[in-house]
Amino acid sequence: MTKTAREMFAAIDVGAIVGDDTLIDAHSRFQSLADDLDSESAGSHAYRSLSAVAGMMLDGADWDSPYTPLMSLGGKRTALPDDLDNEALEFFGLLLEEVPPSVLAARMCDILLVRESDRGRRFSLAKQHTEIVAALSLLPDPDDQFMQMWIRAAEIAGRYRLNDGVQALTARALEAFRGGKPIVAWHVAQAMRRARYFNGHSAEIADRLDALASAELPAHAKVQLLEESIRWRRDNDADALAAPSREAIGDTWWQEAKRRSDSSLVARNFLGNAYSSYREVPRHLRSERTRKRVKKLPRLIRVAGERAIGEMQKVRSGPIDLSPIVEQAEAIANDTDLIRGLARWFSAAPLQTFEDALQSSNQTGLLNIVPSSTISDDARKVHSTDEDRLRSGVDPSRWAQMVKNHSLHVAAISTAHIRPAVMQFSTNYRLDIRDFEVIVSASGFVPADRKSLYARGLHHGYYGRVTESLFILAPTIEACVRGALQASGVETRNLKTNDTEMEPGLSALMELPEANEVLGEDLAWNIRALFCGPTGPNLRNRVAHGLLDEAESRGDVALYAWWMAFLLAFTPYYYAIRDEERSSNEDQADSSP
Repeated sequence: MTKTAREMFAAIDVGAIVGDDTLIDAHSRFQSLADDLDSESAGSHAYRSLSAVAGMMLDGADWDSPYTPLMSLGGKRTALPDDLDNEALEFFGLLLEEVPPSVLAARMCDILLVRESDRGRRFSLAKQHTEIVAALSLLPDPDDQFMQMWIRAAEIAGRYRLNDGVQALTARALEAFRGGKPIVAWHVAQAMRRARYFNGHSAEIADRLDALASAELPAHAKVQLLEESIRWRRDNDADALAAPSREAIGDTWWQEAKRRSDSSLVARNFLGNAYSSYREVPRHLRSERTRKRVKKLPRLIRVAGERAIGEMQKVRSGPIDLSPIVEQAEAIANDTDLIRGLARWFSAAPLQTFEDALQSSNQTGLLNIVPSSTISDDARKVHSTDEDRLRSGVDPSRWAQMVKNHSLHVAAISTAHIRPAVMQFSTNYRLDIRDFEVIVSASGFVPADRKSLYARGLHHGYYGRVTESLFILAPTIEACVRGALQASGVETRNLKTNDTEMEPGLSALMELPEANEVLGEDLAWNIRALFCGPTGPNLRNRVAHGLLDEAESRGDVALYAWWMAFLLAFTPYYYAIRDEERSSNEDQADSSP
């Protein structure tokens, strides 16, 4: 039996409604209160409605669909605004008249705004929501949903031209930006930029971000602050004002590379980051030190890359039953430490090496000698080995067989190792887009201007939206490869006879003689086998030209592409954990009798 709004209001303790640190805490508390009451009682209905509202996930920048479910599994999901009945909405309206400003009050007001159709009433709710959020301090350490609430309020105030609300929200944000820790200042600056709240504060924000980056902070934190500072340089002389910040980013990566003399692979990534940062400074604005380093870095990068080859390890195993792999993957995903669990997951199934691919093709005998053709799903002949040329010194027929064997490897790994584990990981650990942005921020493989997009692709794949992930990551990985080549001093553009310059696609980039040297032979092989050439999945071209059907776009190959992209972003964390474990083992050995 439906309970009226006033019955629900009378059945609860209004004074105990607010006070939770986060909306997730409120969601759990209200659910527990509802479970303690008779399921048909007005109090149970009231607390379940509050739990539903507190549990919705907000994306403040999405005006069309700002709320998503807290959980979605097996065709079921938690509540969305449209699931609430009219009695629940009226109940929220009664509560708003009694409770003080809080994140829960802001959430209830916003839900009423989303559901309201009357223009006059929507304006009143928009004004009320802005006032509630403006009354809340962002200090000392706002969580993601709090920042999303502020962004949402900023969007509402801007759309409804609530000038007083805009000023109040700006004042609150600046209060946190000026008085908060570096991480708070960074989050607030991002939020204000997303909300387009510049209003004469650009120079102040950029200068403070630069000042914060000059303190003793981890390298990645410094780089994040400096990159955000550059985005806030908006005057005509923005390039000149941003030049010191870009050089500071290069200096940070330079120092990190010197510090990581224990790992040439990590040092090479940092040197590449430094080179990219220095080159972003316009030539006429470069300091003498930067000009010298730009000249030196290509050689240093190549030397570090050569040394990194000796650090690589190969893992080989014979044919095995897939069921133990599934069990192992699920066990890894249940690790109580997420980062260590991910490291174990990636190390348990490393990328196929080029040498292993060559060995696998030896088992096919005469198939490597006989010319073969590749036929597409719609019966088109898309490739013939007797028309092809050597690739990485391998004859066309053998290369085609290597790519086919790689596809079998991809299918097995996706089925037994990736799919079971990612389902378990996403069940155990609810990561949001900011978590992936943090992971990607440490990657030297991903250019600075692609990190957010790359993180979004990883976020989609983590929650099973493999199609969306693939259509973001396939072109973005091409940009990463181009950036890596350019960071190593490789000229990627083609100059035509009419003096116009063209950027070649991924397949052409991977045919450059420097590709193996810059990326490493094994990574270059996996990118070619997965993304390039008509003999394999050819994901780059098939995505770009709309040739993938629905099943393929969310199948094993697409999932493997997401997993490989995640692995490439996670590499710095993997080596940090490996080094930590190695140091711990050495300490234990030294302390043993």
